[in-house]
Parts: sequence; structure tokens; C-alpha cells
Amino acid sequence: GGGGGGEEGGGGGGGLLPSPELLRRAKEAFVSWPVQSSQMQRQVGEALALMGLSPHEEVLVENGYSLDFVVEWRGQRLGVEVSGPDHFIGSSPCGAHLLKQRQMRRLGWRVADVPYWEWVEATRGGERQRRTAYLAAVLEAATASVVGEQTETRDRGERGVGGELSESREVSG
Repeated sequence: GGGGGGEEGGGGGGGLLPSPELLRRAKEAFVSWPVQSSQMQRQVGEALALMGLSPHEEVLVENGYSLDFVVEWRGQRLGVEVSGPDHFIGSSPCGAHLLKQRQMRRLGWRVADVPYWEWVEATRGGERQRRTAYLAAVLEAATASVVGEQTETRDRGERGVGGELSESREVSG
């Protein structure tokens, strides 16, 4: 019967799976979606640069997603996502945000999330030290999750932290 997990379907053995051509076109459309930097994202990039991290901005990874920044922190390559109000419904992450986080983890990436309300609080008063201390704490938390999860992934024999970069631009500040 139909809907039984893909064992049947029309179209010459493809079952319910999309054709390679459709998959190619879908990925091409996904990757070509325009990327816009927000003022908050620019501020985060400048603060990362002030920390001496040489952030790479709008890094396209192998699954077609882009990360707002990629930095090297304590020997680990981390993604940094600046999450504005459109990433949330109230204070809960929206489905697209959760999906991206999950897919990035499955690729072995550890991503430090910078929610807009935390950034607003960290930038209140305009003190550079407060912004960089906040970002250092966010990066530390992401690095701590890398250490525990690296061991778990190695034990399962799966791919570790990383993911190939295909494009990036360095932010100066």
C-alpha cells in the first residue's frame, strides 16, 4: 500500500524519494537564498574581532546552511549564530531555528548562540569589556559541550567536530 516507508511508489524505482535532479535543484535554491547581516550581527562580529578571534562571516557549510561566524576558540572551531527576534516565538526558538541547530550538530558543528535579548543586555551601557566577557562566556559554554560530545561521538565511531567550509569572509575590526 502507499505510504509504507518508501517500498512502493511510482516513477521507476525511485519510490517516494525525490529524484537526484530535484534534490540538486532544491539545494541550489537553498544555498542561493540571500543572506543579510543585521546591525546586531555586525556588532557581534566587531566584538569577536576585538577579542582577536579573526571571525569568518557568513560561512557556507556543506549542507547548504550558512553560519553567521566561524571562530577558533580554545583550539576548537565553533560556529556563532546571532539570533534576532525572527528566530523566536516569544522566548522559544522557532522550528526553523531548532532544525538548523539540530542539523549543524549532526554534521559535527558546535554553535554558540547569541540570542538578541542577551546581546541587548550585554551591550547596555556600551562597555566593550561587558560585550567581550559575554561572548567569552557563550564561547566557553559551546566549547564545554564540544569536549563532552567529542568523546561520545568517538565512542560511537562517528564523525567528530568539524565540517568543511566552502566559503567565508574574514571580519576586520
